[in-house]
Amino acid sequence: MAMITQAFSNFSAELKWENLSVDTKPSRKNPARRILYNAKGVVHPGEFLAIMGPSGAGKTTLLNCLSGRYQKNLIVSSGDVFINGRPIKSLNYKAMIGFVPQDDILLECMTPRETITFSAALTTNLHSEDRKILVDRLLQELGLTSCADTLIGGHIVRGISGGEKKRTSIAVELVFNPSVLFLDEPTTGLDSFIALQIMNMLIRLSKERNSTIIATIHQPSSQIFNNFDKLLLMSFGSSIYMGRAQSVIGFLENSNFPIPKNYNPADHCMNVLSKEEFKNIEYREKIMSKFQYKMTMTEGELDIPRAHFQVPTYYAFWVLLNRALREMFRNPIVFKGKVMKMLIGFALCSMTFANLGNGPNDMQDHYGAIFMLVSNAIMEALTSSVATFQTQKPVFVREYCGRKYGVVAFYMSYSAAMIPPELMYAMGIYALTYYVMGLNPAFDRFMIMITLGGMGSLCGSGFALTISSVAPTIEIASALAPLLFLPMMLSGGYLVSYNNVPDWLFFQYVSPFRFLFEAAIRTDIEHNDNIHHNVSKHAIDTLHLPESYAESIWLIFVLVISLRLLGMGLLKLVSRNL
Repeated sequence: MAMITQAFSNFSAELKWENLSVDTKPSRKNPARRILYNAKGVVHPGEFLAIMGPSGAGKTTLLNCLSGRYQKNLIVSSGDVFINGRPIKSLNYKAMIGFVPQDDILLECMTPRETITFSAALTTNLHSEDRKILVDRLLQELGLTSCADTLIGGHIVRGISGGEKKRTSIAVELVFNPSVLFLDEPTTGLDSFIALQIMNMLIRLSKERNSTIIATIHQPSSQIFNNFDKLLLMSFGSSIYMGRAQSVIGFLENSNFPIPKNYNPADHCMNVLSKEEFKNIEYREKIMSKFQYKMTMTEGELDIPRAHFQVPTYYAFWVLLNRALREMFRNPIVFKGKVMKMLIGFALCSMTFANLGNGPNDMQDHYGAIFMLVSNAIMEALTSSVATFQTQKPVFVREYCGRKYGVVAFYMSYSAAMIPPELMYAMGIYALTYYVMGLNPAFDRFMIMITLGGMGSLCGSGFALTISSVAPTIEIASALAPLLFLPMMLSGGYLVSYNNVPDWLFFQYVSPFRFLFEAAIRTDIEHNDNIHHNVSKHAIDTLHLPESYAESIWLIFVLVISLRLLGMGLLKLVSRNL
């Protein structure tokens, strides 16, 4: 039980920020604009700070600065953030804190128990039995025991409620007991009863664990408002008030903003902060001058900040591979969808290319059938892998920002997890259609063709990983895929002869269509007892095929490895500032 205690122990964290100002980056069309003005404050261990303000007040900007999540289009022009007196820039700060985003970024084919367990495996050094005790305790503490083994759900499958998803998101961050926990509008989209439950739970956790909890909240109910420890009011980038929530009404009344009778204090605060007068910086400073917040510091020596346990890359790889495979096997679109598409493809191919002839005039039909198989394997892997990778990417961004693992562990694990479903589809449709089409009847040629189908799917998924590594959304990734797919298909040797493809069109040198088409044609017509030697020789000369299919297979193998390395390099590049 000592290990469990260690997992639940954290350091007492005092978070302080001074003269924090943030500007937008200037551009040709838009000059720099200040969106956060000289913010300052302090939160002590065991306190819950609620940040309130209308839309555009700077709540999320301040929360991102305090959590070390600086946005690309913003510049911190002055000030700094300290944890226990040490600047966060000098520490592995993101591995010390928890951050719960506004949207619940969870894998929908996992259960709350599994989600929390995998998080514990990545951030604690507990043995499996101790980890199970830790997870069970968290499930009970956050009221998740009744839905612990129900799929989280989402667009594909039905699952748990919105409040249960929010509590699961919180549990994922609480698993290593962070000293500071940030939450971006945790009550958004929840009904008033569930919102009250969530906020009361967070306030209780701040006391029980002596944690520092900071949350932005848009417009709480009066019950939630009355439970706040400390309140920060913001308007147009300025901190108008910071102190005890129960004292804010007196502050507003002293500033000539009396609260109407029987009025929700939170609504009154929001109405005041949204007034047109607050757009003027001089007016905001005048109001702020009526309240001087005294930044009292914790007495005595503060704890030394420390990060959560970080697992080695090889261990993170196995944990993430296990999670990715479990998610994929449960996803009805991944396996059931592929089986359905495979059967439909088999039916269409059987009707179109059944029992191909072997005479000189039938070679074009062989070319068309083989090019269709090649294109199908690559295109299916490309489109499906783009979609599945983009569903995993937000989870990667959330966990990578928390320094739970590195790019290599995620990329390699997901790249490996993609292989079974892609090979199943490509090799399956090749196996089903090969003899129906009447291709080379030799068994060794049949096995080579199936292998080529598998390599084609690996090429397609490799291009998908490369595209998805740089594309921020699934819409952009889906738009980029055809732009890459079509030029390589055009230079694949079937639609346009190699001799007619311009030398400067570099796509032909990296086109998996070309290499697979060359290898597949040779596999079909060479040493085929049903095709006359002169017919096969004429086909090879006409298509300008290489000396043997081994050369093409070797180039495909190099392309598969190169694409995966390129995708990993690009993902590391775009993840540098996360």
